[in-house]
Amino acid sequence: MVLVTNFLGAEGQGAISVLMAGITLILLISNLGGGGALVYLTPRIDTSRLVPPLYIWSLLCSFLGAAVLLYLEMIPREYVWHLVWLSFLNALYTIHTNILLGRERVIAHNSGALVQVLLVLLLFATSVYGGNAVISDYLFALYVAFGIAYLLVLFLGLRGKQQSSWPGYRNSLQQVSNYGTLAQLANIAQFLSYRLSLFVLEQFYDVEAVGKYSVGLRIAEVLWILPKSIGMVLYTRIANLADEKEAAALSLRLTKVSGLLTVLLLLPLLLTPGFIFSMVFGKDFTETKYIFLLLTPGVATFGFSSVISQYFSGLGKFHINTYAALIGLLSTIVLNLLLVPQMGVEGAAIATCISYIILSAYKIWRYLIETQVGLIDLVPRHQDFRQALEDYQKWKNTR
Repeated sequence: MVLVTNFLGAEGQGAISVLMAGITLILLISNLGGGGALVYLTPRIDTSRLVPPLYIWSLLCSFLGAAVLLYLEMIPREYVWHLVWLSFLNALYTIHTNILLGRERVIAHNSGALVQVLLVLLLFATSVYGGNAVISDYLFALYVAFGIAYLLVLFLGLRGKQQSSWPGYRNSLQQVSNYGTLAQLANIAQFLSYRLSLFVLEQFYDVEAVGKYSVGLRIAEVLWILPKSIGMVLYTRIANLADEKEAAALSLRLTKVSGLLTVLLLLPLLLTPGFIFSMVFGKDFTETKYIFLLLTPGVATFGFSSVISQYFSGLGKFHINTYAALIGLLSTIVLNLLLVPQMGVEGAAIATCISYIILSAYKIWRYLIETQVGLIDLVPRHQDFRQALEDYQKWKNTR
């Protein structure tokens, strides 16, 4: 992102942000035919037989999704075909990473993600320092990174123990549909809660405004790497646990650890002077620190609710995440339409922050009801960190 903002400016950052948001949205739709449901079903059935129909489904979603986004003018016309093929490559990659997660092969999953990110960085950096970089250089980096990462996780998935039980295509596809639809409706609604402001800004302003806002948003969301990583491991663990009481105790510890660490990670960024942000990202991004400050309260609450989401998913209670995401999406739509036309980038940040808080508050409330713990039990204690470390060591020893 630093390379993009400095060498492509706010307009380039805005165009790439819109494209990546479109890819993610299409991926979420294609994951209606699998996605997180594959993580839940992999320990139970032979999901490898589902791969061919999921490939076909992903291709259809890539074409139809790009057509819809073009019709709604949510994606610039010159990026439509890139949107189709990059979405398809990313969907294939995601199918196999979800199967790896279902086998609790988190390191293999992370290897694919790391390779993908590093290749984008290295290839685009080569373009930058080799001459005048343009957006097409970034697109080339995405094609290579998505393609190689897909081949890597495909190869890694051929190794390891696989389930032999096979209830047949009809029953298997029905299970994927049942679990996948509930899970992905939540993910789609949640994604729109996080990214709708980008599309609204583009409609009322331009891609330059999108670029300025997206940098502050991305910095804030970097802090989500920690709770999302903790939640991912929790999801794979709970999906393989039979004891709900053990699952609840484990999730409570990790929720507290994740929430406190997220808040602690916020502090250095809050104390960083605003001019440092514009020095790092370029002259177009003098407002970055202010946008980040507006998003901070919502980002902090997400540190708790992200892990809670994975607890519900691991138990197969996807409907709770769906309700939370729909509530967040409704608040996002209303707030963006009220604030963005009048306040621009500032209004988008305020709307997104409030949406984060509303969505997180609902998840925490449902979690307290489901686990029968009190709000005071979410306050982190020293023993929570010690026990969480012990949990990690036990999990690591079984890999």
